[in-house]
Amino acid sequence: GRANAHHFRRVERKVKNLVHDRDLVVRYEVQVTNEKGPTWVDVPSHANCRYQMIDATFDCRYYTYYLKEDGSVERHLEAHTPIQSTFDKEGFERTVAAKGCPEARDLDGRD
Repeated sequence: GRANAHHFRRVERKVKNLVHDRDLVVRYEVQVTNEKGPTWVDVPSHANCRYQMIDATFDCRYYTYYLKEDGSVERHLEAHTPIQSTFDKEGFERTVAAKGCPEARDLDGRD
């Protein structure tokens, strides 16, 4: 999947702009929903590589805060952006196998 790239382009870059360029106070939150998994992924290689995959939706929201003349603070919802994360098993297997599984470890305690 491309969830990290989508998250950066659709959410993180905009939040950073509000903070760094516009000097606003921002609240950013992510709720993980629609989880499917975890499912084991075995990567064929010279090392025993086992990982867990999960598909989910990252429900991203961010708010800005403004100081009003009376001293109170007003909150505005700037965006509500759901981002689907779908595990790319084939791409993951190729990448990890090409590295010789440097992260190889037994995740479920079996030898």
